[in-house]
Amino acid sequence: MLSDLRESGAIEQDCDTAMLLSVHKEDEEESLDEPTEVIKCHIAKNRGGQNGLDELLDFDKAHGLFSVNLPNRLN
Repeated sequence: MLSDLRESGAIEQDCDTAMLLSVHKEDEEESLDEPTEVIKCHIAKNRGGQNGLDELLDFDKAHGLFSVNLPNRLN
């Protein structure tokens, strides 16, 4: 997770916010043919706010856009 960035130089040290993205587990198998997929966003570091927040985002593959997945909020 965030410790992996420490090994890559000064990225983790210099950044103000680190967001880690992963495919939401329930969507992994069925997402191949779908135009959108659900992505989990974890706020691993945030100098200006709260750390450790998880949010589900919809990812539009065709346009490369993320949007908040309101019905599936994790917090």
